[in-house]
Amino acid sequence: MGAAALIIPIIVLTACQIGIVWPSEATEELTIIIQPDGNGSVEIDGSVAGPGEVIPNGKLIFLTANPSDEDWRFDRWELDLTGSSNHEALVMDGSKRVRAVFEPKPSPPPTDSLSGVGTASINGVFAPGEWDEAGRADFDVNLIGGGSTPATVYVMNDWTNLYLAVKIIHPDNNNGVQISFAFNNDNLGMSLANGDDQIKLGESLGFLDEVRRTGTSCSAGNDQDSCGFGDALFGGTTEGAGAILDGTEHIVFEMYHPLNSLDSANDFSLVPGNSVGFILTITFGGQVTTFGPTDLAPFGGIKIAFPEEQ
Repeated sequence: MGAAALIIPIIVLTACQIGIVWPSEATEELTIIIQPDGNGSVEIDGSVAGPGEVIPNGKLIFLTANPSDEDWRFDRWELDLTGSSNHEALVMDGSKRVRAVFEPKPSPPPTDSLSGVGTASINGVFAPGEWDEAGRADFDVNLIGGGSTPATVYVMNDWTNLYLAVKIIHPDNNNGVQISFAFNNDNLGMSLANGDDQIKLGESLGFLDEVRRTGTSCSAGNDQDSCGFGDALFGGTTEGAGAILDGTEHIVFEMYHPLNSLDSANDFSLVPGNSVGFILTITFGGQVTTFGPTDLAPFGGIKIAFPEEQ
């Protein structure tokens, strides 16, 4: 017959009382439930945690959130742990539920800018070879009532002017169309600002050379067309021209704007090798399409080419 186990209580003394804490209470174990949200995992004290882990009561543990690969990033802790550092300490003073939130990394800014060398006749007609050397990008234009139609933007320059064109496959109903290029003059990739250049072309508007100014319906950080005001309102002049041809197969917009105009207070000033950000906005009636992110970062880019680089 074996000997009976000897259980020795722990005596706890305080200023006012004597208490007894039995060993089963002093070594109570608690559960922490880990809930990764997204592509990633969590380590507890250096070891990968399962869905539920048993931890001694009162223990200080360290949790580390690790994204599964380079396309994901850790964002934050939720539930019984908060914060945005991927390495946090937690005292197990009770059972815990912890969620680690992982999110996809945002797409990097485009590294290629639109660039090309050439000179265009601004008449709304794509002559053979006229835009062959231009930088170009394809996108879709939203239509009223739903759906879209393909479009292409073209960019090139000579020593004097920046040439811009947009060719849109003709929809069944264009319902009045206009385009605008808003330029981020300082090319910081953050936001449009007062003093930035803007040009517009529309069937009813004609060609407008504008400067971005804060108005009653416009704040300095947004991209709505109401932010552009005619250069003449600020002592400037209209520099450049545009033409539209509404054909049976395509709607074609052609524009030019001087690289360095006489209106330096309201227009950009560019030389070969410079870059400038831009937002292209196309409006069919009340339906708006923006080429580039609506939060203005990153901008689409234009690099002014050296004309001899043909």
